[in-house]
Amino acid sequence: MKRIVLSLLFFSLMACEKTITYDLPTEEPQLAVTTRIHARDSIVALVSISSPVLNSKTEISNSATVILYENGGPVTQLSPINTGQSVDGVPLYVYYSSYDCEPGKTYTIRASQSNFESVEGTVAVPLNAPELSNVSRASGGEFREITVTITDTPDEENYYRIELQQVGGTGGDVYSQGFYTDDQTIEFYDGYDDEFIEDDREGAFGFRGYLRDRFFEGGSKKIVISHWSYIGESSPYYLKISSISKSSYDFERTIDLATYSEVSPFSEPVSVISNMSNGKGGITAEYSTRILFP
Repeated sequence: MKRIVLSLLFFSLMACEKTITYDLPTEEPQLAVTTRIHARDSIVALVSISSPVLNSKTEISNSATVILYENGGPVTQLSPINTGQSVDGVPLYVYYSSYDCEPGKTYTIRASQSNFESVEGTVAVPLNAPELSNVSRASGGEFREITVTITDTPDEENYYRIELQQVGGTGGDVYSQGFYTDDQTIEFYDGYDDEFIEDDREGAFGFRGYLRDRFFEGGSKKIVISHWSYIGESSPYYLKISSISKSSYDFERTIDLATYSEVSPFSEPVSVISNMSNGKGGITAEYSTRILFP
């Protein structure tokens, strides 16, 4: 059916005899910085160079100067590190510092490089990690069910991200795992559906679920999620719930919407909500609580 619709659209365009010349807008390459600050942890940033949409190419910087500021004052310079990996054949460099970012403080990251305008963004690290209780895990057939109660901090606008992470490999690498929930207050934006996962289980599915405290402000909420039983069969895994800033929520959900809406030629364009000075990339912050299931 989709091919028929596309064919009809194609031939309808061919039927137009008038030729229209249109110059699509372009922009000069710019620095783009993406980083996620973890409370009480080191910081990693990716610096890339943007390119026009019709001439897109991957270009990752390893010669920028990246400075982290804490409450307005400089505290550390991030150093470029070759990860040994590549993206579209381009070596993947990240910028790293072992500086521990503290809860409740505001951080600014500023990147500069010759021939480019400097860029910067600011984010506040959440003051509190999620308070979790009444954690249980039940096994039954093909799926395992995890139940946890989250208590919200009163008098604050709070946002939470829910993830499952499996630990594997000799280096203790962490891999994201998908999960289900029929809780309609948990939001998924990474675009997976039953057709993709080939399963008839009811409920929403994704790798990152988001929860806003407008549904239980200052109170407690029980969360129930389920995952395939093979997760954790041979290695431990974590339930990770993070307090995230509002700018983190806005940036991450619009990135997901923009990324996964590209699969449809009829989808509407999505504007990524960025907190960087030139709208390229984003700086996010989180304070996480992890529960280990051996």
